[in-house]
Amino acid sequence: MKKYVSQLWPLLGLLILFPIPSIAADPELPRRYVDTTIDFPTGGQTWKVRSGDNLQAAFDSAQPGDIIELEAGATFSGNFVLRPKEGESWIYIVSDKLDLLPVEGKRVTPRDAPSMPKIICSNQFNPALKIMQGVSRVRLIGIEITTAYSLRDGVQYGILQVGWAGYDVPMTGAADNIIIDRCYIHGTPTGNNRDGIQTYNVTNLAIINSFITDFHGVGYESHGIHLYCSPGPTKIVNNFIKAGGINLFIGDSNLPQKNGVNMVPMDVEVRGNHLFKPLSWKSNHSSYAGIPWSVKNLLEIKAGLWILIEGNVLENSWTGAQHGEVFVLTPRADAISDVIIRKNYAKNFEGSANINSSDVTLRNVLFENNLFFCTAEIPVQGFNTNAGTPGNLSNILIRHNSYITKEINGSW
Repeated sequence: MKKYVSQLWPLLGLLILFPIPSIAADPELPRRYVDTTIDFPTGGQTWKVRSGDNLQAAFDSAQPGDIIELEAGATFSGNFVLRPKEGESWIYIVSDKLDLLPVEGKRVTPRDAPSMPKIICSNQFNPALKIMQGVSRVRLIGIEITTAYSLRDGVQYGILQVGWAGYDVPMTGAADNIIIDRCYIHGTPTGNNRDGIQTYNVTNLAIINSFITDFHGVGYESHGIHLYCSPGPTKIVNNFIKAGGINLFIGDSNLPQKNGVNMVPMDVEVRGNHLFKPLSWKSNHSSYAGIPWSVKNLLEIKAGLWILIEGNVLENSWTGAQHGEVFVLTPRADAISDVIIRKNYAKNFEGSANINSSDVTLRNVLFENNLFFCTAEIPVQGFNTNAGTPGNLSNILIRHNSYITKEINGSW
């Protein structure tokens, strides 16, 4: 007989490691947010790009205030680049079948692909689309962005790069006001496709209502979204994100510097997303598809300030390259501070959270009103915590969370 039992022991263990101070201030919410209200440009030119047309020429010719309208069903193959323009108006890059896509605020799925144009990278060495530093006020709506690379003898680094110049290229002006809306961004089922969306130097970035899938690697850490160092604000809302290594990765171990200051992600809003790993990637599961993708966790932060993670579904994580945690907070290049993790639903995992402050400061973190639900699909091990250097921990709050396991066939 199936029954549900609430168990609080993993959370109590965290309370022992991180006792609540007698006077504990809640972490701060993000101080800035991204406005994603649609406001189509008026008065400019509409560039109608059809199958066989030169997409790069349209990107180069369009000016602020213009709309670039791509033919749904057309495929544009290459490594395309959006470069900075002079002007204060937006450029919208859209499908010509927007009326057939979900309305504003609703998420697309692969079923919507016939109503989208496709931008596809024909090789493993460059992204399908690169939005350069200094680009301002660009919104993509209803675009499929993908790759043809389906092998595992190398790795494809990134399908969509935003604010990008390169890891070793000095940062100049940030990309600003970049909105990815209702886009279908995906790798291939069999390829080492490392990153879906990579960000570098971006302010006012939004990734919303999109479907991001099939980013994985054998022997490579992969990411659905890698918010590498963008100083924010950033909005990641209502996306489906499927990735092998880390579905959503905020910060990195080696953040670049601008004017001697680390570009720590700040003011990050993560709400209403579904972060997912299919059990067909789990080697001992009955549905295993035979490719040993490197699996780490569902959401990891290595540096960041003022981060809200609220109302997300985080599903399936097991021991692979790491211990199968839902949340990993391990500051490396810079501090993690003021993180609120609340009202999330986590299902099927081996570790609820890994909190490790051995390198730099981890402070002002709140876990509140989260539901952790486990079944026999993945045997749970509870919280995998590592206090690291005690002096680097400050104000870690654990409140009003529920931990539920489901008994199946009499075994836990």
